[in-house]
Amino acid sequence: MGRQLRGFLAYLLLAFVAGVGCTPSRTPAGVESPTQAPRITDSASASPGMPAGGPSEPAPESTASTPSSSPPPLSPPVPVRVATVGLVGEAGIFIALGQGYFKEEGLDVQLVEARVSTDQVALLVAGELDYGHSPPAAILYNAASRNVGLKVVANDSLIPQTTSLSSGFVIRTDLLDSGAVRSPSDLKGRTMGLPGAANTTEVYLDRLMRQGGLTFDDADTTVVPGFPDMVAALKNGAVDGAFLVEPFITVAEAQSAARLAYPISQVYPGASAYALLMGSKFAQEQREAANRFMVAYIRGQRDFYRAFIDKSDVYGQEPILGFLREYTAFKDVKDTPVLLRAIGNTVDPNNDLRPEIWREAHDFFVKRGSVPTPVDITQLLDPAPTEYALSRLGRFVTVQPPGN
Repeated sequence: MGRQLRGFLAYLLLAFVAGVGCTPSRTPAGVESPTQAPRITDSASASPGMPAGGPSEPAPESTASTPSSSPPPLSPPVPVRVATVGLVGEAGIFIALGQGYFKEEGLDVQLVEARVSTDQVALLVAGELDYGHSPPAAILYNAASRNVGLKVVANDSLIPQTTSLSSGFVIRTDLLDSGAVRSPSDLKGRTMGLPGAANTTEVYLDRLMRQGGLTFDDADTTVVPGFPDMVAALKNGAVDGAFLVEPFITVAEAQSAARLAYPISQVYPGASAYALLMGSKFAQEQREAANRFMVAYIRGQRDFYRAFIDKSDVYGQEPILGFLREYTAFKDVKDTPVLLRAIGNTVDPNNDLRPEIWREAHDFFVKRGSVPTPVDITQLLDPAPTEYALSRLGRFVTVQPPGN
């Protein structure tokens, strides 16, 4: 188990180095216990049958509406360079690779390790990468203001509407126990540690402060470069609160340094935690391949949704866990519950880009001065590949079983 925990900690350290503000999530209790549910089908893939027996509460049936026939794969296969940090938030890519969905579209997807999101953006702009990842961050809006053609084409990972304890803001134990901090309004003048600047964690903190009638500027913020260092800063009193992810929340609680007071799902449910970016050169020169890429990607996202979100295909969990072990830093983590703690965010099986989320982050960064030149959000978001994919796959529809 020591080796497994070291592997898990190493993974989260890599996530921090990426500087993307994307947090792994703890799966709600019960994921390991399959429930009986109706079969899901769509034009691209059919789920395997559900387990025999099980509780009396079936999951809603999910279908894809009005699919069209699939064209033959591109020939010769088109090479596609996709950046990876090895995050669970990239599961849609890993599933599509493992299931052969990219190959079925005639795409030769090559994963390129790029740990820092700013590096990914530079490589995408230079045409040396075709796809990359980032949460809403100032660097994306600044790229859009320069009309470099960088586009957000998907939300890889979304913060769930339901309770998720995998990440959020912790407060020092002594402040909670003494009653000095009882609500967000008590955070005025408090020193809050963030893992980075001009990224989505600033938006999260602003959201939290507003719940107490305050704003981001009412807190003193400091960047602490590393979640282990964040725990140390909490323990020695250098910060009063901080944004943490698991397993560092558990570490902070075990050391009586801090406790999770404001889960991320309470702070900003529905927000984009991680997004898929497409480079301008690939979009201009390989539009058909870009459309095909989205078909395979959404198929991967739907597999994830069925296995872990509506759990209508719990048999799909095990192969997906296998793909995550293959493509993420969980290679040495054999203990399934440890890996499951990194799964908790949700995905949209129809890939709605949710422009309101991106607009809120944009307006925040403009106000902060991180984005000097405001941009039209439509300059950054490109729904066209998704529209093509849905024309082939049909829309994913959740249908309640008869009698519900």
